[in-house]
Amino acid sequence: MNLVEKTRRIIWEEVDRRFQAKQYEIISQEELAEIELVVKGGIINLFITDWDKTGTYVIQYELRWSKELFDENVLIELYKLLIILKELYVITGEPAIVDYFESQDGEDIDIEIQYFRQLDKVEDILAVIDGFSKVDLTKNHLDKPFIEKNYPQIFELFTRRSQECRKELQFIIQSPLYNEICYYEAGKYRPVVSEIFAEEDYVYTTYNQKLYVGFTQEGIQRYIEKYGLDLKPLPVHYTGVRYHIMTEASGAYVVWDSELWKEALRLVNLLRLNDPILPVQATYGKGHILIRVGEFWVCIMAEMNGIKEKLLEEQKALQRMERAYLRYTKEGRLPSEYDLYQLSPEEFEGMCCDLLYAEGYEAVKKRGTAYAADGGVDIEATEWVRGIHTQEEKKWIFQCKRTKRLDVRDLMGIEYAMREFEADRYGLFYAGILTPKLWDKCKAFEKNRVWIFDQNWIKQKLKEHEDVAKKYFGFIQ
Repeated sequence: MNLVEKTRRIIWEEVDRRFQAKQYEIISQEELAEIELVVKGGIINLFITDWDKTGTYVIQYELRWSKELFDENVLIELYKLLIILKELYVITGEPAIVDYFESQDGEDIDIEIQYFRQLDKVEDILAVIDGFSKVDLTKNHLDKPFIEKNYPQIFELFTRRSQECRKELQFIIQSPLYNEICYYEAGKYRPVVSEIFAEEDYVYTTYNQKLYVGFTQEGIQRYIEKYGLDLKPLPVHYTGVRYHIMTEASGAYVVWDSELWKEALRLVNLLRLNDPILPVQATYGKGHILIRVGEFWVCIMAEMNGIKEKLLEEQKALQRMERAYLRYTKEGRLPSEYDLYQLSPEEFEGMCCDLLYAEGYEAVKKRGTAYAADGGVDIEATEWVRGIHTQEEKKWIFQCKRTKRLDVRDLMGIEYAMREFEADRYGLFYAGILTPKLWDKCKAFEKNRVWIFDQNWIKQKLKEHEDVAKKYFGFIQ
């Protein structure tokens, strides 16, 4: 085995083991490998090539954009590239070499980030790949001084494309046609003039200042600092008819207008900035709902007064929709909430088996007899865990508890049961809600060996697998 083949094999095995690459494929004898790395916020494609045939390898990340081939806005790709450049510098301690090309008409762009490494120094190659694998594409802030100093060509291109996108935003906001087709009065914007935003920020607000829309990260950062916003990730929330509703850990409600939310997403899509590899970041704090992608952002003002009245209004809107649905349909409706306690213990076990089948488990078998000291193993099943080049069989045992209370003592026999059945993993179906005390107890077990599927998980899966829900809960006439 020559040095190239040996290096290829080592890198293949090490990338698979260390970095859990989503894809690793040999391209040809000339190119050592192509790697698709899953990083925070997206995917990075790498090429490792031996261009000069002397054992000096080039590790590169490539951005190619053509107006004829790609409909998406190149600004997002540039935004990701600038994040990668700074992150790699922080992680590896050295700036990358950049090969840059842009056609005269600006419709073709080719940028390559390159690191040169000797073939016989495999650890050096892996260290750079490790740097790429740690890149965080969800970073909010670009280090523009760093980019301008070290990569002036790319910085100039990014600045130029940002200006183009700002003008596009300005055209959308000021277009009479946009106001006509907009479904909500949020479309009636006016420029924002304040000590917070600069003129080049291109910031607009609705006539009632319920929604702000702008461009450039500097503008929104000044806004965040001005109002002292302690932004937190926006969790999954209720998407309503008239209002969106979120309950904070303190029990307080955060309520904002559903039409404002639609308007915000409409603007993001119109600017072609909704790129799945650089996710739309939704955060909230002090009554501000902030949606952000790249340098574009939309800020929604949450409702501060009359929260109870708005919750009641939302409830009445749902009731009106429900009555309308029942009026024009004959078959009735599925229940919005599944009462797990209306099932018998046998039915509860049967439902758990069916959910396992629906989730892709194999060889699902009900035992029906108490075997273990903790009260019995009710179900056995097999799960196939697939890696990049392998697939591994995992044996599960499950216990089904249709009780309203689960005690820490109920978990005491788990290790014994797993040894008894030679199981890799243990699952507990629980009709109640998992408490923090039980969650802490689960943490004491080896990672990924013990799982509790409580009421919330079961109800979510019933919504996803309607055939199982219909079998055990039927229709409400």
